[in-house]
Amino acid sequence: MHPVSIVYKGKPALLFFTYNTGNLLLLTESGERRSLPASATGLAVITSMKMGPGGMVFICTMGQGIYYFKPGSFSMMFEGKKIARIAEDGDSYWISANDEIVKIDADKFPAFSGIKVNAVTSITATKDLLHITGISSYYQIPKTKTGLAKPTFTFTNTAGLSGYRLLSDGSFDLSTYSCGLFHFASAQSKPSTIPLLDNIIERTIKLDSGIAFTSYSAGTLIRYYNGKEQLLNSKSGLLSNMVYDVSMQGDSIWVATEFGVNLAYKDSVYQYSKSAGFAGKRCLKTFEDKLHRRFVISDVCLMLLEKGKLRPLLSYKIKKKGSTISSVLFSPDKQQLLIGTTDGLITASVENISIDSVLIYPVIYQATTSESKIISLNTKKVFPARVHDFNFQVGFNYPDISGGATLYYLLDGWNINWKQVPSDFQLSFPVLTAGNYKLKMKATNADGFGSRAYTLMEFTILPPWYLQWYMIAIYATALSGVVFFVARWWARRRLAHQMESFKMHQQLELERNRISSDLHDNVGSQLTNIIAQLDFLENAVQLQPKQILLTKVKGLQQKARYAMSQLRESIWVLKEDAIRLEDFILKIHRLFEEVFVSETGVRYHINYLDEKSIQLSPWQAVNLIRVIQEGLQNIQKHAMAKEVSLSFSICQKSLQLILQDDGRGFIPNESITNGHGLQNMHNRMKQLNGDLEILNKKGVGTMLKLTIPIS
Repeated sequence: MHPVSIVYKGKPALLFFTYNTGNLLLLTESGERRSLPASATGLAVITSMKMGPGGMVFICTMGQGIYYFKPGSFSMMFEGKKIARIAEDGDSYWISANDEIVKIDADKFPAFSGIKVNAVTSITATKDLLHITGISSYYQIPKTKTGLAKPTFTFTNTAGLSGYRLLSDGSFDLSTYSCGLFHFASAQSKPSTIPLLDNIIERTIKLDSGIAFTSYSAGTLIRYYNGKEQLLNSKSGLLSNMVYDVSMQGDSIWVATEFGVNLAYKDSVYQYSKSAGFAGKRCLKTFEDKLHRRFVISDVCLMLLEKGKLRPLLSYKIKKKGSTISSVLFSPDKQQLLIGTTDGLITASVENISIDSVLIYPVIYQATTSESKIISLNTKKVFPARVHDFNFQVGFNYPDISGGATLYYLLDGWNINWKQVPSDFQLSFPVLTAGNYKLKMKATNADGFGSRAYTLMEFTILPPWYLQWYMIAIYATALSGVVFFVARWWARRRLAHQMESFKMHQQLELERNRISSDLHDNVGSQLTNIIAQLDFLENAVQLQPKQILLTKVKGLQQKARYAMSQLRESIWVLKEDAIRLEDFILKIHRLFEEVFVSETGVRYHINYLDEKSIQLSPWQAVNLIRVIQEGLQNIQKHAMAKEVSLSFSICQKSLQLILQDDGRGFIPNESITNGHGLQNMHNRMKQLNGDLEILNKKGVGTMLKLTIPIS
């Protein structure tokens, strides 16, 4: 017998019937084979198998009717029979199949009662009785352990009976299509007529807080148990006055009408019609499952309400044109849905219903590389490091049942958007480079309902050797080493710079302290000496000769000028953080003018070095000035020179100063060489990490050569 495509454990599979054993054979895509004995399934001689909507299989037998194999969420039975009404009775269900009352129990064969009611309009189960209304008759039928007994009460009326409602006091109402309500105080009494709506009552529905009466022409009337009434119709916002079902959840009232479903909440009514995705000619029922999902059922399909839109889940389009859904029942306790149609009964577990339910599944028939090698579809492939060209032959799992379905593909790692599979079902991917790839596909059936995305194949193209993980690890290690050594070198350089800066600041502070001490000891002592001599002159004015007094006054003037010069130099140095060389030379020039202002016969010359980028630190400037100052005093006192020169030069990152005169010179054993003056000069140059060299020749002159390092 021809196989039937089903879904087994979430994957496509085939179901066969074997003539030699009379059993069913299940074959999965992974090669698993499973036998389903006919005795275990309770099947008689199988005549045919057909594929139905939602993944179910109809199994037709000889003499035992239609059964169903349940691979997914949906299943069907009683093919070819019109299911008009359904009623829940504990763990069982009562249905009307072609006007015959049938009992359905879990894991049991359906029990046909043999009782027929013409054009059944409602079935209501109470403890001991089954209440059935037909187009013109009402029956009270006792229930037995094996089925149903003969009716104990019958009421016939040409008004057309649409439903039954038992009241709390034991009385009951029968709703009609033309006379409103028939009220019975008991089964033995005559009915009284209660006008309601336009006297056309299609259904009587029990709600949590009242009773709803529906009409095909006047909307719905809700009578609450507290005596309040509420009329909902097209004037209050319903899509239509033709109402099929009413349900209540808290303050929300859901009304199923001709053109869609409505939500009445407080004083507002919201509509979900074709513009919101409603499919079909009329809305039969709406309900909420335990996951708080709102389902809507029309005469053609089941829909889910999400974010203000209705999305179809099950397209019920059976082989016969014009087949429709005629009756619906939802059991909140069991989370089970029963859908009666003109072709049979569909049962579904609402918990297993998912949006991506679909009949068609994509497959890969063949995959090849640019070298025309066939790729195995069962394992994840790894290809060497080079450019590859891949070709895939794809299609449906079983093309003969694909109908008008459409396939879409996505090669993850290459493109990011879903594309429709070409009409020749060939997929080509040229010049694929190194990376990880997944070929994904999904299908959309003829009704527009899509499946989930399936990963049908995975493969990897290795990168070249120089981009392999071990080479990347080597690169990372080398880079880390370079970064480490550069960071270490930079840290050491920065530390050395900080130490040098600290040393400079420390030396500057020491020099400032020394200059302060000089101001106190040198300039202060000179001023004290000047004051003492002025006091002496004040007393000696009347006694000393005039020439002696003039000599002493000139001496005091010279000392005062020298003290003022030292004071200015100290203040000048203390104010600056760095001394430009050109400013230093200018200061030396002024020093020459002060020293030789009284020596009319002495000529001096200073060469100006044009190096604007050179700067001296304050302690360098003040020590050089003191050394030159000491040298000029020695020239003034001892050299008897006629010409003095000072030159500046730069030699190997050092500043060199040469002070030269043409005086009489001196010999080493003279007291000048052993005086404190030269010793101070040597000490100051030593503080500057510099050098002092004295060159002289008796009767020719003296040369002082000063050298200090500069940056």
